[in-house]
Amino acid sequence: LTDDSFTSCAELKEDDWVDDFDDDYYTHQCDSPLSEWYATKEERLDELSSASEKALASTPQNSKDMEIIITLMQDFNEFLSSFTTDMHSLDDFRRKNPQYPPNDAITNITHDAAAMTRKLLDHLTRNNVMQKIPQKVEVNAYKMAMAAWTNAFHPDSGDRCEVILEEYGERFGGDMNLMPTLECYHTVLDAHNKSCSAFFSKRKKEGPKTKGKNTTPAEKALGLLRILNNVHTAGDMFLKPDVKMYATALSVVKNSLLNWECKRQLMFDESDLKLEMELTVEAFGVLDQMKNMLRDEFQDKKAKGGSGEINIERWHFAIQAHADCVMIASRIFIENDINSKYAPAAQLR
Repeated sequence: LTDDSFTSCAELKEDDWVDDFDDDYYTHQCDSPLSEWYATKEERLDELSSASEKALASTPQNSKDMEIIITLMQDFNEFLSSFTTDMHSLDDFRRKNPQYPPNDAITNITHDAAAMTRKLLDHLTRNNVMQKIPQKVEVNAYKMAMAAWTNAFHPDSGDRCEVILEEYGERFGGDMNLMPTLECYHTVLDAHNKSCSAFFSKRKKEGPKTKGKNTTPAEKALGLLRILNNVHTAGDMFLKPDVKMYATALSVVKNSLLNWECKRQLMFDESDLKLEMELTVEAFGVLDQMKNMLRDEFQDKKAKGGSGEINIERWHFAIQAHADCVMIASRIFIENDINSKYAPAAQLR
């Protein structure tokens, strides 16, 4: 399931980044073994979309109507997650190189599925039905709409997810039991990570008019991490970045930078090179923050008489973060005059 195998399996439109798409867009004939896989995905998308359009055509009147919408949102999430699961299980290259973009058809299919999930959320929140159902169900609907974008290979996945989080926060920000948790911010970072490859394919397609003007997924991920650190420093103990958040932010930087390097031969820009170096330096700074946090937590537990042990999952994220930084350092050049502290590490090539 690499780029070449997907590209050989479909006749793609040039303008495939708009939200509205031609009904015949996904129709293609192919002798490839992937054709059955495509057909199954397209058929399932059609089924879910038809059911959703029916639900959207009328105002929810009772709990049964609400349950239909919630079930459709769950079905869309299951459908979207199957793309990532299938590609990782069927193709070793895809699992090890998530920064490379999938076929444009998958970008559009996953985008349309996530967008429909968003429409279902809006249908719930903009009608009086929300006054008749438990608030926890409403919270779950927001979270499902966010989760849908974590499996959409689209350049705007992270942005769309972040908008939903903002709306969710506005709705329940004052309720300690229902307000967005740190896990919601993990979801946004996951969505930014998924948008990396599609973002740079978009830059390639649109050409010079977008050079230096679009904010990269890496910048957005690091910006979100800075906001949370500032909020925590200001006294919010519920949104303290954890090791998973640091690791995910570094993963977004890695996938952005390595994808960028692959595209550079097609669209060279000096401002890109400068930003590459700045992002790389900031990535090492984030790694330092994560290590300091783990050290402080370890010492605090020891001082209180604990063992100071860190569970396996946290070690997994810590190791992943270090590995991503090593990969960045081995591929991206940092000039000595930018940050001499990290320059030697960048010469690992």
